[in-house]
Amino acid sequence: MKDIFEYKNDEIENIISCPWCSSVSHHAWAEPNRNFPSVKCDTCGVVFLNRRLNEKGRKRFYNS
Repeated sequence: MKDIFEYKNDEIENIISCPWCSSVSHHAWAEPNRNFPSVKCDTCGVVFLNRRLNEKGRKRFYNS
């Protein structure tokens, strides 16, 4: 599914480690939702977005 909002490279951040336990081991949890795949940490089980909007991207998204 193509996203209706066009993101620029400087508005996206890749999340390498789990935001809860800092593990870098994770696997796909669900089908990708547009440009933001969900992954599940292999260590603690937290589900998080592997890619997300950074502060600049969130400001532009919510102001549009």
